[in-house]
Amino acid sequence: MTLMDKKKICLINLDLGIGGAQRFISNLANFLSEEGYIVDILLLHDSPVLFKIHKNIKIWQPQFSYTKSTYRKIKYLFQLVSYIRHTLKKINPDIVFNTAAPSFILCSTVGLSYPIYLSIRCNPFNTKLIEILNIPLSIRRFLYKRSKGIIAQTSFASDVLKKQMHHSNVIVIPNALGEKQYYNYEKKNQIISVGRLVQSKGFDYLIKVFAQVYQPGWKLLIVGDGPEKDNLQSLITCLEITEYVELAGSKSNIGELLSQSSIFAFTSLTEGFPNALLEAMGTPLPCISFDCQSGPADMIKDGENGYLVPLKDTEGFSKKLSLLIRDKNLREHFMQQAKKTSEKYNQEAIGAIYLRSIFENETEKLS
Repeated sequence: MTLMDKKKICLINLDLGIGGAQRFISNLANFLSEEGYIVDILLLHDSPVLFKIHKNIKIWQPQFSYTKSTYRKIKYLFQLVSYIRHTLKKINPDIVFNTAAPSFILCSTVGLSYPIYLSIRCNPFNTKLIEILNIPLSIRRFLYKRSKGIIAQTSFASDVLKKQMHHSNVIVIPNALGEKQYYNYEKKNQIISVGRLVQSKGFDYLIKVFAQVYQPGWKLLIVGDGPEKDNLQSLITCLEITEYVELAGSKSNIGELLSQSSIFAFTSLTEGFPNALLEAMGTPLPCISFDCQSGPADMIKDGENGYLVPLKDTEGFSKKLSLLIRDKNLREHFMQQAKKTSEKYNQEAIGAIYLRSIFENETEKLS
């Protein structure tokens, strides 16, 4: 791609703080920049950027802040609409790729002719996690049809979105596994899980299962923070396993902690696409997961490269986790297979799908 041929891409997200969508946007922006595209990132919140972004990528942030006052909320939304429209006109992108509050973005860009692609990164049934406003499905369906395409992370999400939105262009593109750093640590008798301490992550199920299957010398490490921390700590105390279960809080060295562990256990009740599970498979670790909507079934083939257990089946989870604890050869087999599975999710492979499905396709039309 020559300098004259370079196309402008604007990526929109809430912010670039800690989170799966933030990591995804950062990696995609850097990848596209390396491929020769001119990339701008338009953020909806004025907050610190916690990911490394290539120096030739411009980041736009609003110069006003969100407040909880009802009047100021309304004023903030109007300011945000003005900011989005004004910034997009300044950037004048060839393609807009949005991962934040799709209905709001589509409303804010009415009258602008930029082709907009929407990336839906949560379970499509969890509307509150996708939209910032409670917009009826009929209105969302009307708005979504303004987009050139919708990106779903899993085949399950794709099927739901097709039925919900009646859109003719829904594309399945999973998350990419970030650049891996390999650590040569001796394995501990440690089961690890990673995620926000919220009810939907189901850590209470994991703690109860561990209490049932505990073997001397083994430990459960839960990495993450959130509003359920006190409740989970009370459960650990009630089950009298405080010596063997640690709520470690948020950590920046998750790769090291995964590498030191022997098993990754995932009891989330709902997902879009579980980055934590993908990172564990890429470490690699033998993984066991609830078969929640959606994501785990796209990565784990039960009995081949890990264990997939029916949702909330604690008895089945306990049996499979016990097998992994007792059988080192089984763990090593799953590790080898998990590594093979994770290779198809590397940034180059997933980036190539984005190029082929969206960016090259759109820029060819503009040429």
